[in-house]
Amino acid sequence: MSQAEFRRIALRTLSPADIRVATLRVYPTIDDWQRAKGLGGTDCEYENWRAALERRGLTARPLICPEVSEALKIGGSILVRRIDKRCRSTQAILQGDRDPLQVTLPSFKFRILDVFIQPISEERLANKDKFSPITFFAQTTNEPSVEDARELLTHFLNMGIGENVSVAVRKDPWYISDCVFPVLFLFDTLQRTAPSRKEYLGSKEARCVKQKQWPIQCY
Repeated sequence: MSQAEFRRIALRTLSPADIRVATLRVYPTIDDWQRAKGLGGTDCEYENWRAALERRGLTARPLICPEVSEALKIGGSILVRRIDKRCRSTQAILQGDRDPLQVTLPSFKFRILDVFIQPISEERLANKDKFSPITFFAQTTNEPSVEDARELLTHFLNMGIGENVSVAVRKDPWYISDCVFPVLFLFDTLQRTAPSRKEYLGSKEARCVKQKQWPIQCY
């Protein structure tokens, strides 16, 4: 699929105003998808993550990246980005006048690395079960704090993103314990060298969660 065709599909699919948050990804091959996706399952410990990196050839040098085209919509803005096999990344704003992944709040600036929206199966839809929590994975130059995470979550709730929303904030892109986050964040040329176990365990992370009928929980 050409980039022009991908952009046409992304704009047609994501542009409706009632869509407040969405992601669209296209992989040229199954191998690209299998190398780029998250670890999956529930046992996302450092050792399993590191083994997956090596098994998928993501520690080899020179690195051959899995190829992917992505479109991400937050609010009314859509951004498209692409990584090719030579690990060259490009991005462009497809709709709106600002990059939806770059957000400035009174206390700090951050960028959204990825958005995970839990899929709803046809069986669940048939049972009128539309529970589909949304998780924003963010990076900031500040030391992560629950106060910043709460402010970020409140920002998205005020945008009308959804009723079941969570945010995670780190200084780096290594969301190793999140099984849905890509094992290697490809869109950052400076962060493709895996941290040691000691480095990862010594890093900080802050999270806040809002579920429909409950107050915000942070930790």
